[in-house]
Amino acid sequence: MRVPRAVLMLVAPAILLGAFGAKPVPGEARKETPVTHRTDWFRDARWGVFTHYLTSKDTTAEDWNRRVNGFDVAALARQLASVGTRYYVITLGQNSGHYCTPNATYDRFVGTRPSLCAARDLIADLYDALHPKGIRLMVYLPAGAPNQDAAAMKALQWQNGAHRNLEFQRKWEAVIREWSLRWGPKVTGWWFDGCYWPDAMYRFSEPPNFASFAQAARAGNPDAIVAFNPGVLNPIITMTESEDYTAGEINDPGAVECDGRWVGKAQFHMLSFLGPEWGRGPPRFTTAQIVRSTGDLIESAGVVTWDVPIEAGGAVPQPFIEQLQALRDGLARPRAQRPDLPAVPPGNLASHKPARLLDVTGTKRLQVNSGTHHAALGVDGDPQTWAQAGGEWPWTYHVDLKAAHPVSRVVVTFAKDCYATQYNVNLSADGARWTTAAHATGARGRRHEHAFAKTDARYVRIQALQPDGPNQPGAQMGVAELEVY
Repeated sequence: MRVPRAVLMLVAPAILLGAFGAKPVPGEARKETPVTHRTDWFRDARWGVFTHYLTSKDTTAEDWNRRVNGFDVAALARQLASVGTRYYVITLGQNSGHYCTPNATYDRFVGTRPSLCAARDLIADLYDALHPKGIRLMVYLPAGAPNQDAAAMKALQWQNGAHRNLEFQRKWEAVIREWSLRWGPKVTGWWFDGCYWPDAMYRFSEPPNFASFAQAARAGNPDAIVAFNPGVLNPIITMTESEDYTAGEINDPGAVECDGRWVGKAQFHMLSFLGPEWGRGPPRFTTAQIVRSTGDLIESAGVVTWDVPIEAGGAVPQPFIEQLQALRDGLARPRAQRPDLPAVPPGNLASHKPARLLDVTGTKRLQVNSGTHHAALGVDGDPQTWAQAGGEWPWTYHVDLKAAHPVSRVVVTFAKDCYATQYNVNLSADGARWTTAAHATGARGRRHEHAFAKTDARYVRIQALQPDGPNQPGAQMGVAELEVY
């Protein structure tokens, strides 16, 4: 998340796009891990709430302490309990050099007097308020020095960019270790931001490295879960086997796909914001949209965290509380009864089901064409939007019906001027054995209906075969709507 802009009593970060040197773990490499895992509770929690409790670089130590002392932890705990969340994440600090909890190691290294670390241990007090309500506490911390505090950056020996930052990392791990030892099991997770140069800074056999970084965070609680953020990447990746869950920073949550619980050996997790940007209001989504995007991911054993604004006194604005309460209620309904998931048209088994953009063989996930034609747009009920892969001419549109059904009819509507002239309709009950239920040649776009003998199928694919290059009739396939009956 990029450097925040000051807004009155809150600084709200936006997003640093991209990651430099991150090594993704492809979806097809995902594999099962042992039944017992640090993230079991996290998976069971399903979704949680995140807030950026920050200030501007010009805030004095006295004003910062006054603000932190005024944080009403009991009131926030009541709000969080009212929405049904089972975990909460708060920033320790970010770019300004202010932290909402004391740290003697940090003060010894940086030497700023009076300290910009708050005298009140807000984290310990939050735990005391949240724990009786069954809400776990997690914390956010950048992986680098506060870049708006020149004195701190110099004292911590931080260089921005692809540098080893050896001395900085040793100091930063010592700072983290003090917090972890003080809080012990009170803090159950860490989310480290800004790991944009993993090859230059952390991929070493000797410490400091990813392993020692994670060990510092777990010094007081060996069961604490840890994630390292490479930036905004979709598909969501894991950075290292030293992390327990994916950081999962995402701008467009509706475009995210979850293949199952694991990304490599990390729990799948997505973090996005309910407002127009991090820590801002008003809500940008309808309740139906967040119920759908959250529900689709948690039904695949993923975890979702929603960022909401927080006021100086610790309260979340009421419009966000109401939306989170509606999310709780929406997820409590069986999928068939959720108002965000009407079948469009009625009876269409593919409507609003998880979809993917795959290569022509169906074994490799492809990127979204132009960054806008996401897989979900082929089953959203709107023929003016369409799903389209990028980078390869022939490709496969894949939809999971979530259960096997006796299927006898498939209708595919292509986007205007984006159609395959030759394609297959492939069906599978188990995702391993496939049957070609229909084959089309000489197609000329728009709506095509295919009827066949009833076949049990959970998975449906439209496999584009031609055109397989330029200067042919048709164009790269775009699926405006897929209907299955």
